[in-house]
Amino acid sequence: MKNYKMTEMPNGAIRVELDPLSDERKELLKLYKENSLIKGYTEKSEYNLTALDYKFFDLIYKLTGDKVRFWGKDEKQRAKTIPKEHLKLEISQNVVAELLELKKDKNNTWKRDIEKSLTRLSKQSFILRDYVDKDLGHLEFYRVTLIALPKMKKIDESGKNDIIEIIVPDIIVLSAWRAWKYTPLILNEINKINSKYALRLFEYIKMIESYQIKNLGIKKLDFLDICFDELRFIFDKPKVKNISTLFQSIRFEKVVMPELNKILMCDYEYFKKDKKITLNFKAPFIPKEFKEPSLFNDDGQPNEKFLKEAKGQKC
Repeated sequence: MKNYKMTEMPNGAIRVELDPLSDERKELLKLYKENSLIKGYTEKSEYNLTALDYKFFDLIYKLTGDKVRFWGKDEKQRAKTIPKEHLKLEISQNVVAELLELKKDKNNTWKRDIEKSLTRLSKQSFILRDYVDKDLGHLEFYRVTLIALPKMKKIDESGKNDIIEIIVPDIIVLSAWRAWKYTPLILNEINKINSKYALRLFEYIKMIESYQIKNLGIKKLDFLDICFDELRFIFDKPKVKNISTLFQSIRFEKVVMPELNKILMCDYEYFKKDKKITLNFKAPFIPKEFKEPSLFNDDGQPNEKFLKEAKGQKC
C-alpha cells in the first residue's frame, strides 16, 4: 500500500493526500523519467532552478505517471488512453513534506520554500533534448513549461492542511504516460542529494547505466567517460570554455562529488588533453529492491512480470 492516495475531485482535479491507513512510510518511491527530460536544460533567466526544484518536479512527474500511465497488455486499449490534455493536480503540502523529506519548523520556512519552488518551476522555461513526438517528429530542441498556474489553497485556519494546486502541461503528461526511452529512479535516493548539479549528474549516470543494461547486456556500470560538451549540458553551463572553469563554477570537488557519493560511491579522473573525465564506480549502485524492468520484451510483446509489478503500484 502506498503512503499516499489519489482521489478524483468534482472539478476534475486529482487530489493527492497522505494515506492514514498506510504504515509503509519507507516504501521505495519508483519513478520512470523520460530521457529527454534528463538530458534537457534550463533557459537563462532570473529563475534558476535549485536542487529542491528538481526533486519537486520529479515528485510531480511520478504522481502524474501514477495517474495516467496505462499498465494493460492490450496495445489497442493503450492507444485509447493517450492523454491529450493537461492534468490538474491538488497535492497536500503534507505529501510534499513527507515524500521530499522536508524538515518542518515552527517558522514555516519549509512552506515558504515550497512556494518559492513552485514559482521557479512555473516561470523557468525548460529545453528538452532529443525529444521524439509522433506528430512533431524527432526534435533536437523543444521549449516547454514544467508546471503552470501554481496555487496554495487554505483548507482551515491552522494552515496545516493546505493544498497545492498546479496544472501539469499536456506535453509533460504525455511524457509521464508513455514510459518510452525512460530511466528508472528512486525518489528516496534523490532526496539525499542537496546539490542540483550532483542531482543532474546522478540522473545522467542512471540514464547511461539503464541504456547499457537494456541494450548491451551489462550487469553494472564500472566506469563512465563524459566529454566536455556533454558536461556543459549536464551542468547547464553551455558557454563555459574549459572543464577547469566549469568545475570551479559548480564547486565540483568540494560540493558535487561529496553529494553524489552520498548515494553513489565513485571518484573521477580528468584528462585535459582528451577534454573528458572518467567516473570510476567503487560498487554497484542499483538497489536490490529495484531491478530495472522493461515494458516490452525484445519480441515486442508486453513483459508479464513488469505488468504484474506495475499493477501492484497503481493507485
